[in-house]
Amino acid sequence: LDSFLNRSFDNENNPKVIVARVKKQYKHNINDAISFLKKKIGTQYDHAFIINNNMYYCSELIYEAFLNDSIFELKPMTFLNPETGDTLQVWKDYYTDLGMKIPQNEPGINPGIMSLSENIDIVHIYGSPDGIQINQ
Repeated sequence: LDSFLNRSFDNENNPKVIVARVKKQYKHNINDAISFLKKKIGTQYDHAFIINNNMYYCSELIYEAFLNDSIFELKPMTFLNPETGDTLQVWKDYYTDLGMKIPQNEPGINPGIMSLSENIDIVHIYGSPDGIQINQ
């Protein structure tokens, strides 16, 4: 847990992590989700963030684990700077290194999209994750 919490920090040097749980009506599927996840141990990590290619990236794995209850929803992925509309250089470099076309507008999921699901409850926020308004 310490290793995970210490991967990303806010401006005040606090870990940036949001903890959520599936809502009560979906808790019946947790054991099936855990079983699914255990079967995927050792599966190759999907560095290209592509759905349905027999590899998984972190958010995709959780999406698939809870697919039966449609806890999370795929959205068109974007790699664009919201201010300029241009592809962010970090993604140009990343996908050039992979030798792939950037999957702009392809279906995908990420922690930000997951955090907006109406099927989960946010139970704790560590630090100040980007884009999150914390009422104090």
